[in-house]
Amino acid sequence: KRVRRVSENPVPNLGRKRVRRVSDKPVPDLAATNAASLGSPSEGPSKIAAAPSVPRAAAVERWCSKGPIVLQPPAGTSCEGALVWLHGPGSNPEAWLPRLRKLWIQAGKRWRVILLRAPRLRLTCIGGQRFEAWGDLSSTECVHVGSVDYDNADMAGHYIATMAQVHRCVRELELNNGVLPGRVVIGGFSQGAACAVEAALRYPKPVAGCVALSGWLLPGAREALRACPSHGMKCLVCHGVNDEKVGVDCAKMAMQVLRGAGVAVTTKIWRRLGHSTCDRELASVGSFLRTVLSTDAIESAGTVHG
Repeated sequence: KRVRRVSENPVPNLGRKRVRRVSDKPVPDLAATNAASLGSPSEGPSKIAAAPSVPRAAAVERWCSKGPIVLQPPAGTSCEGALVWLHGPGSNPEAWLPRLRKLWIQAGKRWRVILLRAPRLRLTCIGGQRFEAWGDLSSTECVHVGSVDYDNADMAGHYIATMAQVHRCVRELELNNGVLPGRVVIGGFSQGAACAVEAALRYPKPVAGCVALSGWLLPGAREALRACPSHGMKCLVCHGVNDEKVGVDCAKMAMQVLRGAGVAVTTKIWRRLGHSTCDRELASVGSFLRTVLSTDAIESAGTVHG
């Protein structure tokens, strides 16, 4: 059966608003990621390895004139959970909006969906030119287990800053919208997936789950798993066999390491799929979200995570 592929190519600039709203209610500005607001959460004691503080230089360079896109339940509709999404390098929230909007509609518009926007960073792999990314990339070669970008030491601190950005978003959901971390899924594609896994593992409170499409485990994620081997989080890992940007060995290693640390992993490996997504993969994401964000899952979250 042929797989219908949906590429993640960037789309033209669609406006200058900081937050694009799709709802009848106002949305707080979740994009103010200046040096003062970026930092690691510290609400109460936790066994989970917290992310280090954000280097000032990284915080300054990450300034972005546009913010995320937010889908939220219509007025009068209860919010059953939230999805925080990180796109891949060179892409943007607009590219993922049609795909995630479809899942949001299928869920009855009962979730808040926040599509974060990566800053334009100076990347080593392209001679210091600016490119939309969540952290530095040292090579244009395919990422494999043990490669330079797989073991990125994050000397500039951009991955740390991304963790802080995602954690701040999750905190805002709880403080401003009443959406508890146990009802939040963090997900992403490619480098965004790598960051999503680490952000989910490092958050001080257990989150509902994580979605990783065509990604890998960053050193920070592996460190977090060693620090807390019985995390109990649910995770969906999807990858294409023909991925030319991130090798499928990264998905297989992620599955092995996550399961070894007690994470409940669902894995989907797609034949004839490269570094892109497809309708079947998106259907799997929707099914996973409906499962972990269902009313029954929410009520049992305290038991699952301890």
